[in-house]
Parts: sequence; C-alpha cells; structure tokens
Amino acid sequence: MFGLTPIAERLIWIAVVLLVIVGFAWHERSVGATKCELTDTKIASAQKAAQQAQQAVDAERMRNAEDAYQTELEALQHARDTDPVPRLVCKQARPKPVPAAPKVPDAPPPAPGPLPAGDAPGFDPVPGVLALADEADAAIAACRELNAEVTH
Repeated sequence: MFGLTPIAERLIWIAVVLLVIVGFAWHERSVGATKCELTDTKIASAQKAAQQAQQAVDAERMRNAEDAYQTELEALQHARDTDPVPRLVCKQARPKPVPAAPKVPDAPPPAPGPLPAGDAPGFDPVPGVLALADEADAAIAACRELNAEVTH
C-alpha cells in the first residue's frame, strides 16, 4: 500500500481499528450519558409533580382538620357560655341538744312536741359561694379576652 512494509501496514490497520473502536466507544458513552440525563430529568420532573400533588392534598386535609377543630372549639365554647353555672345551695340547721333522761325509771318518756317556730338560722354558705363563683366567672372572662387578643 503506500510502499510500506507489511508490518507497518498491519500496525497502521491496527491503529485505525483501535481509533475506530475508541471513537465508537467515546460516541456511545456520550450518547448514553445524554440518554441517562434525559431519563433522570423526566423522572425528576414526574416526581416533583407527584410531590406537588401530594402537598396540595395534604394542605387541603390540614385546612379541613383546622376548620373542624375551630368549629368544634367554638361549639364547646358556646355550650360552655350558655350552660348555667351550677350553684351550691345548702343550709345546715343547728343541732338541738339531746333531752336529758328522766330521773324516775318508771316514768313514761316525754312526748315530742312541735319545733319552735322561731328556729335559729343555721350555716348558710350561699352568699360566700356565689361571691366566689362571680369572681371565677370574671377571671374566666378576663382569660378569654386575653386569649382573643393573643390569637388575633
């Protein structure tokens, strides 16, 4: 071929074949890398879209849960505001002294008589309890106002 020795010709052919193989491998690596990058980009965009859709669903669920919580909280507060406050009303009568035993053992016991009309009043906790209840109601109202100012 160009006046080269057969060994030089073979070396040239070997070099050309090696260059073709290396060039083909280089070309295939770059094409394969491009394909991998395109596939990764497609997968990443699909994953981002799926995550955004899941985030939208989660955000909607959170809004629904918060709305349900607020509705239930308002219902409980309304029920607590409209329910009457239980009041303690009791009156303890003063104990009466036990009558003395008769000195004569054969005498019949005395018949119990009616209670006197002007019985002394017993212990009455109602005014003190009502005052405490009114103070507690005022404290609760102040706490609610403070809570409303803090949350808004």
